[in-house]
Amino acid sequence: MKRFALMAAGLFLAACAQSRDYPPRLHWQLESIGGVPFPGQAFLGLGSDSYAGRAPCNSYNGKLERQSPSVLILDVPSVTQSACPALAAEQVYLGQLSQVREQFVPAGGATLVLTTAAGTALRFRRISGGP
Repeated sequence: MKRFALMAAGLFLAACAQSRDYPPRLHWQLESIGGVPFPGQAFLGLGSDSYAGRAPCNSYNGKLERQSPSVLILDVPSVTQSACPALAAEQVYLGQLSQVREQFVPAGGATLVLTTAAGTALRFRRISGGP
């Protein structure tokens, strides 16, 4: 039994070492959705197979799938359950985030544009501490 526990611990540590970017750091700040400035603060970090962030009221995280350099699919996020005056704006953001199908980083790398299946653009700006 002790041997099994040591082996399991070793496998866990090896898995952690391979997922260096989980949980993702917060590299991007949301500026607008569909060209409309976002009324609160929301942050997003993208890892190799997961994402995480902070919306105006709650923290969130989820799995992602990268099918090519431009194709990015975000699963529906898990979200903490706090309320605040900006909850309606947060729900719009998280609803759009779960519909993302493409990513684009224009030349210079200071902006990230995530596009939903319906063509709505979520525009982010790089924040300090990012890659």
